[in-house]
Amino acid sequence: MTPIRIRTANRTEQLFANRRDLTSAIVSGEVTATCEVFHVRANRWLPVTRHPAWPSVAIVKAEAVEFLAPTESDLIFINPDFLHDLVAESCRS
Repeated sequence: MTPIRIRTANRTEQLFANRRDLTSAIVSGEVTATCEVFHVRANRWLPVTRHPAWPSVAIVKAEAVEFLAPTESDLIFINPDFLHDLVAESCRS
């Protein structure tokens, strides 16, 4: 698998071996919404918020900051791989 290239706002680049590593960096705040991800097939930089790992992490981070009681009309989509990793991580603690 090709490493995931991330470029920060000050133009430094970081490589992440896989999506799990990128997700951890997003959760920790190391990768923020101001970063960009290199799209290999398009051969260009895109906002990191367009990467599939971003939405699931953003939802979980928002819930951690403020709990909102769900209503019948609320739907929350979390990537199953991320949820699995999150549960596995909490079981190790």
